[in-house]
This record gives sequence, structure tokens and C-alpha cells, in this order.
Amino acid sequence: MVIKEKTVNGLPILCLNGKLDIFSKNTFRETAGKYRETGGKGLILDFAGITFVDSVGLGTLTIVAKTFQKLKGRVILVNPQEQVNLNPAVGL
Repeated sequence: MVIKEKTVNGLPILCLNGKLDIFSKNTFRETAGKYRETGGKGLILDFAGITFVDSVGLGTLTIVAKTFQKLKGRVILVNPQEQVNLNPAVGL
């Protein structure tokens, strides 16, 4: 997975490309964690380039989202591809 980081109007955006799976979970979690550790209240995940999410990737998304929720923040998922469906129970 390749992650490009940018900020728009003060909001951090992670543009994700590739697969969010067991092999990329640590990279994703560490990158998202940087924004949590600096007191960020929100994070936008651009899924335009995501081609696959396995159960480990879904679990990692859930952990990241719940961590931000504990801080009264949000994780927002944008541009999901049709072939990548997520369960609404994840909270994204």
C-alpha cells in the first residue's frame, strides 16, 4: 500500500492506494496513529485507490475509527470503490 498524506482546510487526508490487508495494516495504523497522537480530532481516508480490504484490514479500520471516537473525533471514508464494500457497523 502507498499512503499519500495531505491537509486540506486544516483536515488531514490519507490517500490510500493498493490493498488494505494483513501486509499493509501496520503501515496504515502507524500513519493514522500520527494524527491521533498529535491530538487530531478527525481523519479523512480517501479510498479511491483501494482495490482490496481483507478481514485484518477491516479490523484495523475499525480500531482506528474507534480510537478517534474515544477522543470525540471522527474518521470519514470518502471515494470508496464499488467493489470494496464495508459493513456499516464499522462506523465509517
